[in-house]
Amino acid sequence: MTWGRVGEGVVRPRLFWRLLFAQVLVLASAGGGMIMRLSL
Repeated sequence: MTWGRVGEGVVRPRLFWRLLFAQVLVLASAGGGMIMRLSL
C-alpha cells in the first residue's frame, strides 16, 4: 500500500461523513418543522 492510497482512504470517508451529516441535519430540521406544524 502506498501513502497516497492511505491518505485517500482517510480523506474521502471524512468528506463523505461530513456530507452525510449535513444532509441528516437538513432533513432533521425540515422534519422537525413539519412535526411542529402538524402538532400545531
